[in-house]
Amino acid sequence: MKNNRETVQKHRFHNSISHKLIMRISLVFCAVFLLLFVTILVINYKIIIEKETQMFRSYETNTLAAIDDKLKDMCRVSLMSMADEKTLNIIEEYHTMNQYDQIRSEYYLDDFYRSLITIRNDISGVYLLDLESLIFHCDPCDAAVKSFENGEIQEQIASIPMESMKIANCNFMIHHQPFFMRLSGEYLTNPYLKNCIWMVRDIFTFSPHQKAGTIILTAPVKTLRSLCTETLGEDMDYLLLTENGKIVCGEDASGILQDVEEYNENLSSDFGEGTKIVSWNDRWYLISGQRSPVSGLVLLSGKPVSRIAAEIFRFFKYFLLLTGAALAAAILIIICCVREIIRPITYLADEMHKFDSEKLDVRYPVVSNDETGRLIDAFNGMMDMIRDLIEKEYKSQVQIRESKLNEQRLMMLYLKSQINPHFLYNTLDTIRISAELNGDEDVAEMLMQLVSFFRLSVKNNDSVVTLEHEVDLICAYLTLMQYRYPCLIWHISVDEELLETEIPNFVLQPVVENSLLHGLRNKAYEGTISIFIERCPDREECIEIRIEDDGIGFTEETRKKVNRLLDLSKTEGLSSEERESIGIRNVQSRLKAFYPDLEGLSYRNRPEGGICAQMYIRWKMTPDSPDGE
Repeated sequence: MKNNRETVQKHRFHNSISHKLIMRISLVFCAVFLLLFVTILVINYKIIIEKETQMFRSYETNTLAAIDDKLKDMCRVSLMSMADEKTLNIIEEYHTMNQYDQIRSEYYLDDFYRSLITIRNDISGVYLLDLESLIFHCDPCDAAVKSFENGEIQEQIASIPMESMKIANCNFMIHHQPFFMRLSGEYLTNPYLKNCIWMVRDIFTFSPHQKAGTIILTAPVKTLRSLCTETLGEDMDYLLLTENGKIVCGEDASGILQDVEEYNENLSSDFGEGTKIVSWNDRWYLISGQRSPVSGLVLLSGKPVSRIAAEIFRFFKYFLLLTGAALAAAILIIICCVREIIRPITYLADEMHKFDSEKLDVRYPVVSNDETGRLIDAFNGMMDMIRDLIEKEYKSQVQIRESKLNEQRLMMLYLKSQINPHFLYNTLDTIRISAELNGDEDVAEMLMQLVSFFRLSVKNNDSVVTLEHEVDLICAYLTLMQYRYPCLIWHISVDEELLETEIPNFVLQPVVENSLLHGLRNKAYEGTISIFIERCPDREECIEIRIEDDGIGFTEETRKKVNRLLDLSKTEGLSSEERESIGIRNVQSRLKAFYPDLEGLSYRNRPEGGICAQMYIRWKMTPDSPDGE
C-alpha cells in the first residue's frame, strides 16, 4: 500500500507544473551554458590562432633576418679578396712565381684567411682559384685536392643541379660537398655537415678591370640550422627552403635537398599569407610561411595542433568547474522559487481533484493579486456559474416539456392544414372543367396552369424532388405570370439527361420569382427571363443552373443587401425588411445543407444588363445531405 502511494506521488510530481517548469528552465540554463561555452571556446580559439600567427611572423622575421645577416657576413670574407692588394697580386702572378715564392704566398694567404674565418666559426673552407687551377685552400678537414685543374673544378660545379641565388652580389648555392672538397670524416656522414652553402664570387683586378680568379667559401648547413634553432620557439618545427622549393635544412635531416612538395604534398614554397592547418610528419600542424626579400629563402614554421589545443583548453577546466557550480546553484534556487510560487496552485488542484456534487458551496479565499489569486477567484466564479447553470437546467427541462406539448398541438394543426391545398386543387379543377364546357378556353388554360402549379406545390413536404419536377413547376409559374404580364418573355434550356437528377425541393421558384418581381418590375414587366440548366464544363460531377433577366440590375445598395442575405454566418444586423425577404436566404440555407462544399447561390451583374443568379448542384446526393440518412 505504501509503495502504491509513493508511486502515485512520484507520478503526480512528474506530471506537475513545477516539475515541468523546473525541467524547462534547467534546460534553458544548460543551453545558455553550452552556448556560452562554445562562444568562449570559439573566441579563445581565434585569439590563440591570432596570437600564434603573430608569434610565427615575429619568429620567422627574426630568423630570416639572422640568416640574411649571417650570409652577408660570410660574403664579406669573399669581398676581402678584392680589397687586399697582395692577394690580388698573388692570384695574378701565382703561376709565374718560383716555388719559394709560391710557398711564401700560400703562407700569407693561409694567415690572411684563417684570421678571417677563425673569429666567425661558421665558414668551413676557403678555396682560391686563378684562371687555371686551385692555388690555395684553407679547410679544417684539409681534404681538398689541390691537383684538380680549375677547368675540371668548374665542370664539376656546373654539372651539379643546384640553384643559384645572390646576396650582396655574391652567388650562393645549397648542395652536397663535392668530392674535391670533402673526401672523408664526419662531413660525409652527418647531413648537416655533408650539405653546405657555397658562396662563389669572381675576383676582378682594379686596373684593368678584368677577371683574375674565383673564390669559393663553404659553410655547413649546420650553421643555418643553429640559427633557426636559436631564434625559433622550442616547440616549433621548421623547414628552410630555397625560392624554388628545395629543402635547405629542417628538423628532419633526411629531407635536405628534396623538393618540398615531394617531401610533403601539403607544403609549398609559395605558401601565401596567413596560417593553415596541414598534415606534417603524421601529425596536424598549424603552418605559417615567409619569404626573405634579401636572399629569397623561404621559412616554413609549424606548431602541432595538439599543443595549441592544449593551450586553448588549459583554462577551460576551471571555467567548467566554476560555471558548473554556478549552474547547479542556479537550478537549486529555481527549484525552491518555483515550488514556492506553484504551492497555491498545487493546493487548489488537490482540492479540485476532491471536488464532488456535495461541495458546490465550497469557496477558497483569495490571498494574492497575481495569477494564482486570479485563478482561485475564477474557480470561485466557476462554482457560482455551475450553481446557476443547474438552476437554469432545471427550468429549461420544464420548458422542454411544455414545448413538446406545443409541438404536438402544432403537428395536429399542420395535418389539418394539409387538407386545404387538396381542397383548393380539387375546387380549381372543377372550375376549369366548367370553363371548358362553357367554351372559355383562356380561363380554362389559366386554371389548368394554376391547378398544375398547386398540384406540384403539394409535394413541398418532400425534401428532395427531381429536376424535372422543379422545371415543370417553373413552367407553370411563368405561364401564369405571362397571363398576368403579357409582355413577359421566358424560355428554359435544359439538358434532358439531367432531368432525373434529384435536387432540394423548391430552390428554383423563389429565385425566378425574385428575378421577375425585382428585376423586371421597374420595366413594367417587359423583359426576358432565361433559365439554363447544363453540365458544368470544368467540374463533371456538378450541374450549373443560371437564371438570367435583362432587368435594371443591382444598385450598390441592393447588391450589399443581397450579399448580407446570402451570407449565412450573419444572423444578426439584418433590417426588418431584410428579415421579411427570406426567400433567397432559405434557398441558400438548403443548398448549403445539401452541398456544403459547393458555392451555393450567388448573384452578379450581366455585362449586357440585368442580373444572373447562379447555383451548382451535384448529380447525386452526398452522404452528408439530409436525404442521405
